[in-house]
Amino acid sequence: MTEFILGLEIRPKTRIGGGLTIFHGYGLVVHDHCIIGDNVTLRNGVTIGQANPGGGVPTIGDRVQIGANASIIGQISVGTNSVIGAGSVVVKNVPANCVAAGNPARIIRTNREETTRTS
Repeated sequence: MTEFILGLEIRPKTRIGGGLTIFHGYGLVVHDHCIIGDNVTLRNGVTIGQANPGGGVPTIGDRVQIGANASIIGQISVGTNSVIGAGSVVVKNVPANCVAAGNPARIIRTNREETTRTS
């Protein structure tokens, strides 16, 4: 029903931490085996899932911001306090406290303030 009415696909058995925020969720697709941490923000057109049929799925850490139309695919992890830029295609792990963008995504900045504060 949520797929039809809201235009987003998040299955009931997807493991999602508290505080999930969805901005303009239309076109959002999350694989049902993904693990999403606390206080994650997802925007329209985001895809989180397998790179290949039967393959692994991503794990998203706490306090991650994911920009519009980003794709995060494969058995990878996105670390706590990270930001994924709009339109990015993430196919490799993103460490904590980093900003990743591009196709394929690469680390464009490490937020040293967050690293210091959370250590």
